[in-house]
Amino acid sequence: MKQAKSTYEKVVELKSDSREARTARMRLGLLCRAHLDKTFIAGAEQTAEWQELAMMAIAQGKAQPETPMASCYQKNQIGRKRNLRLLA
Repeated sequence: MKQAKSTYEKVVELKSDSREARTARMRLGLLCRAHLDKTFIAGAEQTAEWQELAMMAIAQGKAQPETPMASCYQKNQIGRKRNLRLLA
């Protein structure tokens, strides 16, 4: 998490509009988008599973299971080392 935060801060502090700076901003934007996509997909899968369990519990007269909670952190492995190396 510290490395991701420091990478974010480096990109935000970039003042130039050079090719390298634009590339770093684009890569960070793509990593953010990947994080949001993974979060949405994980939430949809957890919700679908919870709905299935809740329907079975209602049919059996049992209490509903607890609602799923979102994870605070995601890991994006595709190209991670390469992206961080280019941003460094």
